[in-house]
Amino acid sequence: MAKNDRKRFKQVVTPVGTAVWPSLTTPDYTYKAEGEYHTKLRVIASAAGALMEQIEAVHEEAIAAAKKETGKSKVKLAALPFKDELEKTEDGDEEGEPTGYVLFKVKSTASGKTKEGREWKRSLTIKDAAGNDFTGVVHRGSEIRMIISLKPYYTAALGAGVTLLIEKVQVIKAAPPPGKKLDVDFEYVDAASDQPAADVDADDEEDATQF
Repeated sequence: MAKNDRKRFKQVVTPVGTAVWPSLTTPDYTYKAEGEYHTKLRVIASAAGALMEQIEAVHEEAIAAAKKETGKSKVKLAALPFKDELEKTEDGDEEGEPTGYVLFKVKSTASGKTKEGREWKRSLTIKDAAGNDFTGVVHRGSEIRMIISLKPYYTAALGAGVTLLIEKVQVIKAAPPPGKKLDVDFEYVDAASDQPAADVDADDEEDATQF
C-alpha cells in the first residue's frame, strides 16, 4: 500500500501502553519477505474503552461495505484486532480470568510496490517523551503510545475486519534490553593453578587479568 493511500483512513492516538514483543526499530522478516513492523500494545482496560469503540465503529463500516459489495445480508466477520489479556498457566497457555488489560495488535508493512510498479520502503518515525528523535531500540516492556490508522477491509477468506496500521510511535519510557539473571555463577579460578583466584593487592593490580 502506498503511503498516500493511508490518508483516507481514520487516524487516532492510542492510550499509553506497554510494548509486548515489539519489532518497531527494525522490520521483522520472519514471516513476510517485505518485512513488517509490529507489536502488541498492552493497555489497562479502564483506558482502552474509547479506542475499542472507535475500532468497532470502523468494523461496522467494513461490514456494511462488504454487504454492499457482495449483495449479501450476512458476511463473514474477521476477528477484531484486540482482545482481553487472560491469565497464563505455568506453561504459558492463556486461560482463566482477564488480567484487567487489553492487547491491541498493531502492524505496518515495511516495503512493497505501488500499482504502477514503483518500489517503496517505510521506516517508522519514533519520538521520545520530549518529542525528539528516539535513537535507541524499543524493547519489550517500553511504555509507548502510537498514532494508528484504522483500515477497514473485506476478503472472502478472512471476512470483514479492521487492521491497525502504525503511523508514528512515541516512547514515553524506554525499557532496558531483556536479560535473565542467573541463579548460580562460576567459582572463578586462577588460570595458572586451577585454584580459586586469590585476592589481588592494589600494588599488583596492573598485573591482574581483566575479564
